[in-house]
Amino acid sequence: MSDEILSPFKRNEFVWSGKAREENRSLKMRFKQAMARLKESVRFDFEEEEYEESD
Repeated sequence: MSDEILSPFKRNEFVWSGKAREENRSLKMRFKQAMARLKESVRFDFEEEEYEESD
């Protein structure tokens, strides 16, 4: 692929990072927190299942 095809995407990304950098950062933080919570809940459910099987 040539740069001519990618240039509109690059330009759009530059505008995005200029306009909504703070909003984007807060969204990323919220996403990371949500993923961490999801991992914790999945791990907890998995441990519960192991205990139930050991009876």
